[in-house]
Amino acid sequence: MHVKSLPERVRREMAAPLECQDPIAIVRASGSLGDSPGEGYVVGFAEEVFLFSRDMGESEFTTQHFSYADVTFSVRRDAFRSFLDISAGGETYEIKFPAYEEKNVKPLLDLAGGAITFKTPAPPKHEPPQEPVSEPAPPPVPPAAGDSAPMRPIEILTAALMYMATVDQDLDDLEEQYIRRVCANDKETYVNALAFYNDHPFDDLLGKVADIDSQQALCIMANVVDVSMADGVLHAAENELTQRLAVALKVSRNDFLALRDTLLIKNQVSILA
Repeated sequence: MHVKSLPERVRREMAAPLECQDPIAIVRASGSLGDSPGEGYVVGFAEEVFLFSRDMGESEFTTQHFSYADVTFSVRRDAFRSFLDISAGGETYEIKFPAYEEKNVKPLLDLAGGAITFKTPAPPKHEPPQEPVSEPAPPPVPPAAGDSAPMRPIEILTAALMYMATVDQDLDDLEEQYIRRVCANDKETYVNALAFYNDHPFDDLLGKVADIDSQQALCIMANVVDVSMADGVLHAAENELTQRLAVALKVSRNDFLALRDTLLIKNQVSILA
């Protein structure tokens, strides 16, 4: 993850160290550092590590930073994701992150040296058979959002906007506000979309659009192109992502170009000055 992909508020908090050096590690958590819906980031520099956490609905991040002498890390793994446990300042934080992003954690582990322990779940203990007890069966557990669960069209749009807003590795406040406006009255939508974005590459989202109808497809494309062209330009990386999404949504080239050209004019308000 590149430092420019961090929210602007996070980058502002680290303005001083960023003037001198680039981070050696950036870890994006699947939720806030308190395991509530929201956002969390761990940013490591050569001498210190920053923790950022924001619950869903909050505008500002809670920020802490520690020297490596005052912090310990451990990593646990299960079949699908990893957990970074941080002990610092008398508190312990559990940070979930996708297993495929463990490479982003390794520089932190290398710096902490002997403070690192890797843990895998212990195999289940053999238990002697028990007499069956007549109890009602528990209700089925629904699949986690963003895995095998279907996504609602509004969740697909919200997740698509998250991918688009960070494809240029620079998430600014205007883009973040745009995404929040899309689902301002539906906290569940934002949480589910954020969970999918945190845990999956963009290609996985393309596999979720099979049931989107033509009107929904045009609505999704219009919003995605709009957020990508907020600065008046559709950059190469943004154009590549929108083209792939248009193909997956079965939006014709003519419809896509019509949307793009209309939104290009809409966003060039400087011509009205």
